[in-house]
Amino acid sequence: MPSTNVLTHWAMLTLLVQDTETGETITITTNNPCHLSMLWTDIPPQKHITIGKERGADIAKVTRFCCVATRLIEQEEAGDTTTHTFIVTPWPGGETRWYRFHGTVEGQDSPSDTPCLAYTRAKLVWLLIILEPWTVTYELPEFELVISEPWTVSTEPPEFEEVIIEPWTS
Repeated sequence: MPSTNVLTHWAMLTLLVQDTETGETITITTNNPCHLSMLWTDIPPQKHITIGKERGADIAKVTRFCCVATRLIEQEEAGDTTTHTFIVTPWPGGETRWYRFHGTVEGQDSPSDTPCLAYTRAKLVWLLIILEPWTVTYELPEFELVISEPWTVSTEPPEFEEVIIEPWTS
């Protein structure tokens, strides 16, 4: 039984979802030390109406949404804490999951609960980048043209080897 000076309820203050290579890391903080479990599902929440009696007649009272076919993950931290970390793997890209949290305070069930929250893991998109060097135009480098012709019209040009160096292509 909880001690009289401890709050038996908890409230979620912050929620942080971080992508990892194989899934998600979900971190939340609460106003009161407690031990949380995360219930998650890949089935969208189901809608139902609670029935109640009013003046002796059954009437539809309140529309509720509930997560069904849930799986349970306990927080990574031991004991009652105000920071709670949940590691959810594997979680395929593009998949939406719905989750909620339920907790205990000093080992006793807490009446505090969260609504069904939704998160869609980012889907990796692979891009193919092709660099085609033949489509890139390079400007000609500045050069000085020197023509030296030691022969005349009456003699044949000497044999020579032609060497062309194009530094802009390397």
